[in-house]
Amino acid sequence: MANVMRYPSRRAFFELIAASDYLRIMPWKLAALEASLTPVANEVTLPNLRLALVWLFVMLFLAVGWWRVARRASSLTTWGARAVAQPASTLRYVGQVAQRLAGQSAPTACTGYAHH
Repeated sequence: MANVMRYPSRRAFFELIAASDYLRIMPWKLAALEASLTPVANEVTLPNLRLALVWLFVMLFLAVGWWRVARRASSLTTWGARAVAQPASTLRYVGQVAQRLAGQSAPTACTGYAHH
């Protein structure tokens, strides 16, 4: 059994459901509707596992990225601690890298920095 209602227009339907008289009787109207669910097949239905697989790959991707950033941050922290402990050798290293990037050969001794 199915109930089908036809309204003259969408506006008429919205005016009906917005009316205060209709809102007062709405709970009883919904309670009077009968819903029956009847199984039509005797099958085992498995959920779609694609979504779970996508979430697993996203979590794996984020975990690997987090691990790489944490590992890189710890190596940078170690380098930074070494730079504070040995400022002269760090300045010498930075000068050598800058000269290599500029296309010059690295000097054997750094002459522009004060040595302690």
